[in-house]
Amino acid sequence: MRGGFSLILAIVFILAISSIALNIITINSTTISMTNQLYLHSQAKLIAISSTQNAIANIQRNDFDKSCPSQFTLYYPNSGDYMLKSVVTIKYIGGKMPKSCNAQIWKESKDGSGIKAAIIHTLVNSNPNLLITPVNISKITTQKP
Repeated sequence: MRGGFSLILAIVFILAISSIALNIITINSTTISMTNQLYLHSQAKLIAISSTQNAIANIQRNDFDKSCPSQFTLYYPNSGDYMLKSVVTIKYIGGKMPKSCNAQIWKESKDGSGIKAAIIHTLVNSNPNLLITPVNISKITTQKP
């Protein structure tokens, strides 16, 4: 009788320890997954900011009589197997339209000066081939070129 009681008590003890260990493993894996998502989301925000600043730098040093940049695409860390992709679209407003710009938003000004402003839309997406929850960040900025 004592042997049977000891065996049942040992089985109950093993089941209790197993369920506690299973709960700890589940909580740890959930925490790791959430930490990775927060890291990727923060990284996507920073890439959106840096892509926008890169586009602003490119349009400020551009000669609009020769070219009219309207889109930039950047990949992080590289274009082959990227983790995040940033697409920056630029629309120009106002002033005298340069010959190189043909599909932009324009309102001719009376003084005949150049471009008045640029609307910069930055969209950062995670790679759909990765086994992670998709990350999408959108940022809209206006800038005087």
